[in-house]
Amino acid sequence: MIKQLQRRFIKIAMLSFCIVVFLIVGLTNLLNYLRVRQEIEENLSVVLENLDVIQQTEKTGNGAMDGRIRKIATYMRKIRIQKKILMLF
Repeated sequence: MIKQLQRRFIKIAMLSFCIVVFLIVGLTNLLNYLRVRQEIEENLSVVLENLDVIQQTEKTGNGAMDGRIRKIATYMRKIRIQKKILMLF
């Protein structure tokens, strides 16, 4: 009788512990996801606000800045793709 109660108690305790751990991990992941998504949205809005300036600078080509502008343009293309993906969610 006591062995059955001990086993039952251990099963319930383990189940409770697992539920609490899964809740904590799940909540942490959810909050991290929401924070990262908000940061991405803020960064995208800044880039999109300055898109005209970046494209204009890219067209004029300021010598040493060309390589940097190409990197920014490539990054912007990636961001546009990410923005489209985020809009799906």
